[in-house]
Amino acid sequence: MWTHDATVRSAYWIGGGQWAGKTTVAGLLAVRHGLVHYHCDYHDARGHEDRRIAARARRGEPPC
Repeated sequence: MWTHDATVRSAYWIGGGQWAGKTTVAGLLAVRHGLVHYHCDYHDARGHEDRRIAARARRGEPPC
């Protein structure tokens, strides 16, 4: 749930090795307990980083 200062009040994170079934387990838990399931993996995170770097470049700022 988001708070007034745009932070997440509570979140559950599932960690584990590649192909361990984290996404499957998260989806099953979300359905069973009425939770919101956000899917984010390396490819999603990489796209976010690419957009962040592109935005900095458009503003003439260094990519870091």
